[in-house]
Amino acid sequence: MILNNNIKTTKVFFLVVFCFLLGCKNEHDTPVEVIYNKSGKATAITFSSSLATKNAKVFLNSNLETPVLGSYSANGNNYTFEPIIAFSSGKTYILIENDNQKSSFTINNNSNVIAPELVAIYPSTNTVPENLLKMYFQFSKPMQEVDSALDFIKITNNTTGEEVDVFLELTTELWNKEHTRLTLWLDPGRIKTDLIPNKEKGLPILKGNEYTLTIDSNWSDAEGNTLGKPYQKTFSVIERDAKKPRLEDWELLVNLDVLTVHFNEPLDGVLASKSFQVKNINNEIVAGNFELINKEQTLKFQPEHPFALGEYTLIVESKLEDLAGNNMNHPFDNDLTIAENQNPTETKSLQFIVE
Repeated sequence: MILNNNIKTTKVFFLVVFCFLLGCKNEHDTPVEVIYNKSGKATAITFSSSLATKNAKVFLNSNLETPVLGSYSANGNNYTFEPIIAFSSGKTYILIENDNQKSSFTINNNSNVIAPELVAIYPSTNTVPENLLKMYFQFSKPMQEVDSALDFIKITNNTTGEEVDVFLELTTELWNKEHTRLTLWLDPGRIKTDLIPNKEKGLPILKGNEYTLTIDSNWSDAEGNTLGKPYQKTFSVIERDAKKPRLEDWELLVNLDVLTVHFNEPLDGVLASKSFQVKNINNEIVAGNFELINKEQTLKFQPEHPFALGEYTLIVESKLEDLAGNNMNHPFDNDLTIAENQNPTETKSLQFIVE
């Protein structure tokens, strides 16, 4: 009999857990009203409770570990919960009080909502050096400012089949002011060869290995809209790049309509987009548009008006880097015991003639 009672108790326990996870309703369910603004965003919920609000939490039904961040207000036993980021269209949420599920609610699908997109990952090349320093993630809309971006990014070493941690976790994330571009550093302490993290853990990514980076579909923009689909990038790792970019290695081609610069290696796409100027013989800036192509290995400059015949100068800011963080003045992993042959400068320059 004791054995049978234990079996019965176990069955009841699993039934309770099963119902909790699937949102089973019972006679004690608490009615929840979802509040929508004029644009169709779900910006709040209201419900009645005899419990203090500190005992109530809202969870996404696919994540029962992390409650939705927001604030409560009360009017008697009527409560309003406003999430920091609007509830996501089409998603189901669960209201829990004192560890008991009280209700579940689903947000209407809003046909007016435009989901954010991950429009680019830099470097765009699928082959990177084993001392790769940074990656950039460009989104179509401002992204959420809560939670950690690393919660939505996973890297798997396809060669070993293991998930790996390669990015440096920062207290303050490196977003541009529009909150549309995220910069993630691979741990510099593991890249510089003389530092303890490098000696203890080795490089974040390894030569000869293939990796897949996966972006979670639940990453939300500032309005609570999720990406809606996962994004992936697979790349292979080649030998270390320990040399700084050199103007002598670049090839310039020019005609009256366009200047083309072949770097003969991929450069940092974000820095390259703002590190160049073209000046004429009178030291005047030539107006025009720069465009990076060929996986950040080539720069094209199209002047607003065709070039006049004569001499020009391509000005390059020395902060320009390659994928390993080597800039125009010195390598990232610089050996301080070796004296540089030239003094660092703020800019470098290349002359060319239009004829």
